[in-house]
Amino acid sequence: MHKLVMFRNPWGLTYYNGPWSKDDNRWNDQLVAQVPYGTDVRTAQDAEGVFVIPIELLIGSRNCFDNYQIAHQRASEGYKTTWYDQDDDDGEQKVF
Repeated sequence: MHKLVMFRNPWGLTYYNGPWSKDDNRWNDQLVAQVPYGTDVRTAQDAEGVFVIPIELLIGSRNCFDNYQIAHQRASEGYKTTWYDQDDDDGEQKVF
């Protein structure tokens, strides 16, 4: 079993190229089929800014990220996949 975390880099200025990056030869069709939302991580980094990393690079490691924010999808509250939480939100609906 592999414990991976999926991220989205909305700016797409740099690319993750470590373990389980889009070019890692461990990715096969069977593993890609298990990624949420039908995302093919072998192509999504360039198209959508989506990539995955091993969880151990996020927890207790300073080798990968120095900053990240968590967004929550709340379909039950009317949010859609194109709406995201925002720090210091004034309550006005914003679509990004």
